[in-house]
Amino acid sequence: MAAEVQPLAGELDILDNRMEGTSITIEPAPEIAIEAITPEARILKEGETLRVQVKIRNRAPIQQVFDLELLWKDQIIATNKINLAGRSMKIEVISWITDVVGEGRIRVRTSPIPYEANPLDNDLAAGLITIMPPNVPPEARASGPAISLSGLTATFNASGSMDPDGELAGYSWDIDGEVSTGMIVQHAFMTPGTYQVNLTVTDDDGKSSSNLTLIEILDPAAFLFWASDERGGMIGEISPGVKVYASTISPGPYNCTLYVITSGTASPGFELIDVTGDPLNIGMDGTTITPVWTPISDGIYDMVLDLDQNGIFSPEYDEIHASVKVVNQAISFIGFTLVTIILHRGRLGGDPP
Repeated sequence: MAAEVQPLAGELDILDNRMEGTSITIEPAPEIAIEAITPEARILKEGETLRVQVKIRNRAPIQQVFDLELLWKDQIIATNKINLAGRSMKIEVISWITDVVGEGRIRVRTSPIPYEANPLDNDLAAGLITIMPPNVPPEARASGPAISLSGLTATFNASGSMDPDGELAGYSWDIDGEVSTGMIVQHAFMTPGTYQVNLTVTDDDGKSSSNLTLIEILDPAAFLFWASDERGGMIGEISPGVKVYASTISPGPYNCTLYVITSGTASPGFELIDVTGDPLNIGMDGTTITPVWTPISDGIYDMVLDLDQNGIFSPEYDEIHASVKVVNQAISFIGFTLVTIILHRGRLGGDPP
């Protein structure tokens, strides 16, 4: 390339009016276009990663190196370095680990490209993104008996569990090493002892929490029961008007129902019908003496501890019973009332201490 000044009138030295230099190459102007941006999600929770797919095309024949910027509310939140060959296209994923809460528009743009043929193609918006507060873990709440008997089926319920910011998606129980699923589950413990019941709930965002409880299993054969007076002394035959007590010895704290029934009416599978019309709920813990009722008429009665608390006579659990004979025998030749004591023990009654 050369530059020359036309001769001027009176010019004395025309040799310095011309200068030759090196060659100059004129290249095509850069032409980068952001053709499409696609967020993988438009609603996220703080702490989750926003990923945006960006379709970029280099329409010029020469390679271009530039920065790709992701903006939210016009603030740069992520940058990728791009090296794009001439006349090529690529899909770039640009990511941001969200650290704010709110709603705003996202945009993708290139850093300034000198001599860009069409700068308007270097900036593209993609609508609103909503970032909500971070997920709150669910709360696991298990309910069920704290004490039960070996062989009985215990029911455990997780309906009290909740997720403050969503819905519960799953319930998992680990009971004595056996895993079950569902809001309500049942399990029978065959051996006396103390067992762990662990409930784990999972919410619709994958967060989980657990609740560990204990259940104590008692041996029904370890309960002792007899009809007594207020001091715990055994009685078998009494006169009308004498209060009857139930003396019990239990292997641990336990609540059950005591029925007074007509003697001989307890058959397996049949309903226990209390002659007083009001079965008695009693709480046992060690040695307990509980007032039961005061008979007013003659008869023979059985007192039955309904240990499985189903109102049905079950020999496996309810055979513990004590019989009381109520009779008024006037013996005129000696001038007093004869009271004989009869104790009828059931299979598990045993002798009192």
